[in-house]
Parts: sequence; C-alpha cells; structure tokens
Amino acid sequence: MKVIRYQHPDNSIKLDSTSVALGYFDGVHVGHRALLSLMIKKSKEKNLIPCFFTFDNIPPKTNKTQTIIYNIEDKLAIFEQLGVKIVILADFKSISNLEPYDFVKTVLVDRLDARVAVSGYNFRFGKEASGCADDL
Repeated sequence: MKVIRYQHPDNSIKLDSTSVALGYFDGVHVGHRALLSLMIKKSKEKNLIPCFFTFDNIPPKTNKTQTIIYNIEDKLAIFEQLGVKIVILADFKSISNLEPYDFVKTVLVDRLDARVAVSGYNFRFGKEASGCADDL
C-alpha cells in the first residue's frame, strides 16, 4: 500500500482512475468497514484503484469525537488488510478553507482522478464544513 502525504496545493500528485473513500475514520468500526468495502467493490466493478483520503492532523476543536481509537499506524494497517492500495494523508489546515466545489475539483478530480467517491452520511468538507455527502 502506498501512503501519500498531501498538502494543498501539491501539483506533483497525479493519480489515474481512482475510487475514493473519504473520512477521518477514528475507530474503523463496522460502519467504516462497510464504507471501505463498498469503495473496494466499486473499484473492482469499474477497474479503479482503491484509494482512501483521510487526515493525519485534524485539530481537536474540529474533531467532535475527541477520542482517537486507532492511531494512524493502526488505521493504515487496517486499510491495507481491507485492500486499499493508496492512502492520502492530507494536511487538514491546507484544505480546510477550500470551498466544497474547489475541494472536489482541485483535489478529488484534478489530483486523484476520482471516478467514484464514497463517504458516510455525516461527512462534511470544505470551508466551514459547508459541503456534505450529497454534494460529492
């Protein structure tokens, strides 16, 4: 599994044809695993590279759970076991002020070439968390 650290705007990253799961995945519980399994399934169906987009440094005031069940190393091990091929560890601060459309366009489409994007129903993204799963 390849791990890529991403700080926006990093134009050196250019992937081809990915299926992307997005989220923080603090505990990688049953619901998280179901989402990752869906992303892996879509990747196989459409011949895409299974990719996971997460953060390694969400500020405590933004992370509402305040509890970190798995550290990043443990999460990476679980992702690899589930069949994820690429993990993007994004710098939260560098993308937190992007408008939702700009995040989707400049990160998911332009950098990751995402053909499929999946997230939990409560996933929020973009400036002031103004984007939601339906916006993806």
